[in-house]
Amino acid sequence: MPPSNGGGGRARIRADPPSTGAAATPGGDVAPVSYGGSSTEGAHMESLYRFDHKLLALQSPGEVNVLFEVQTPPPPGADERQPFAAAVVIDRSASMAGEPLMLAVQAAFEFVQRLQPEDEVALVTYDDKVVLEAGLGSPTRPEIKSALAHIAPGGSTNLSGGWLKGVEELRRVDDDRPRRVLLLTDGHANVGITSFDQLSSLAAGARGDSVTTSTIGLGDGFDEDLLTAMTDAGGGNAHHAVSAEDLPRLFARELDRLATLVAQNVSVEIRPGDDCALAEILHDYPTVDVAGGVQMQLGDCYGSEQRAVVFHLGIPGIEEMGPARVGEVVLRWTSVGDEVKLHERTVPLLANVASAEDAAAAGLDVDVSEQVTLLTSIQSLRRARDLADAGETDAAAALLESSASDVLAAPPGPLHSVVEAHADRMRSYARTLRDRGWADASRTTMTYAALHMRDSRFDDIDG
Repeated sequence: MPPSNGGGGRARIRADPPSTGAAATPGGDVAPVSYGGSSTEGAHMESLYRFDHKLLALQSPGEVNVLFEVQTPPPPGADERQPFAAAVVIDRSASMAGEPLMLAVQAAFEFVQRLQPEDEVALVTYDDKVVLEAGLGSPTRPEIKSALAHIAPGGSTNLSGGWLKGVEELRRVDDDRPRRVLLLTDGHANVGITSFDQLSSLAAGARGDSVTTSTIGLGDGFDEDLLTAMTDAGGGNAHHAVSAEDLPRLFARELDRLATLVAQNVSVEIRPGDDCALAEILHDYPTVDVAGGVQMQLGDCYGSEQRAVVFHLGIPGIEEMGPARVGEVVLRWTSVGDEVKLHERTVPLLANVASAEDAAAAGLDVDVSEQVTLLTSIQSLRRARDLADAGETDAAAALLESSASDVLAAPPGPLHSVVEAHADRMRSYARTLRDRGWADASRTTMTYAALHMRDSRFDDIDG
């Protein structure tokens, strides 16, 4: 039951700096407004919302699924992007000896080689001790290459110390450029701060100081819960390197994302309307309760990227036909580029109310319902992981198989090929559980699959 704009079943707005709400036209459209402060001249941050029911039946209370999407502007050109600062933090504990450390050094070397002279980079290594191999400065300095060439494996894993040293270096930046710690590890934090909650809180605090955190977990012996929690709290990206051969590709992916960064600290705040209730949020972004609703923290966004949030709204019986305001979404972000500026936009959620007959005839928006089905299956994936953690592998496998069947039973839509691939993946996880039991590799793979599906619009679910 989305607002009507000439039969298309969707409302499109452009987010802009003013805090005033967009004006609703008689047909339920939201007037487009220019977006300012982008790093690309003339670009716009757009958002699109749709309901799974195209029309809401008059005087009929119930629940509706809302899809709210954010479309970022194109990325800046290579000669236009804002310089950034990065701290590369590499685990050199004993388990990294040999090919893993060699390929990590190679990946870091290629990362530094691709930086522009205006960028800044620091290099930190850690085992049980933390070493600042090269302080923050130009990537063209010869000491960076020299330091990389002399990294050798050591002892335990002081992950917190290495990460904190990277954050410390980036806090020295004296301008508004983006700052990112890229943390690599293949093991568990066993020296220094090892508390999951404390490290996540520290990552959130660093993000508050404009230092974001991305992580790369290597193999299947690291703590994926810790790394993904630090990434969520720190506003960066979580990567999984199945083997050391993946490291150069993942370092390159992180650099590509930094080079196309267009917005930071993106958040979506859901405020239900009068007598409406927020029943559930299907995406598991970090959330915080705020006055009148819930705020989700989406982290950083990159050029030409589409990010989505799906949530259930409980709707009362509405007494009049026509457009009805059932809530609003507040979109906030900080633009990067020539002007670093906080933007806020309030988007009214307008649903069209019609007779029960017309609402039934209008049916569902298959694209929205398909995404709801996929997101529900991600929740099943996480529940299956928790069941397997508790030793209930048969129950976990049964849940995965049931979820795969539910996904395939949904009406086919534009993401049908993705749906089929996801169902195959769920069944593969179930077979692995039944045939081999629960192992670190399975848990890690399932954790990152769920995370990458959350952060995409299901067109890049392999991360």
